[in-house]
Amino acid sequence: EWLKIYSQRLDTGCIIFTGQKNQAGYGDIRYKLKNGWPRRAHRLAWIVANGPIPPGLLVCHKCDVRACINPDHLFLGTNLENHQDAVRKGRQPNGERSHLAKLTAPDVLEIRSARTHGMTFAALATKYEVTSDNIAAIVYRKSWKHLP
Repeated sequence: EWLKIYSQRLDTGCIIFTGQKNQAGYGDIRYKLKNGWPRRAHRLAWIVANGPIPPGLLVCHKCDVRACINPDHLFLGTNLENHQDAVRKGRQPNGERSHLAKLTAPDVLEIRSARTHGMTFAALATKYEVTSDNIAAIVYRKSWKHLP
């Protein structure tokens, strides 16, 4: 019954939780169950539709809509599986999209070119104000893999 009160169905099949949301956009709800109070509306939707969430598992979204509570759009997975799903779908920030990025795509291309022309890891690290390990990861394509 709470599903009807706190939701709006979209053409995509998503059922959007219309109650309070947290900063990340997940539905926030307090609903008393035997095992305590779930904090996320999608977790409650899973429990109502499918039963308890086994320890160590997350309720993940197939649709990638954080406020979606459609049980058909949810699946159980480990933290690693959820992360792999995000990577597979291109939702993980990489390169300049990462809030930790100190370099730009042109910097990375320049680093790779300079290294092929003999510039040392240490010199490149100093020039770009990053570590030699960071330069090595760029050169050996362990980071910034999406660039040529």
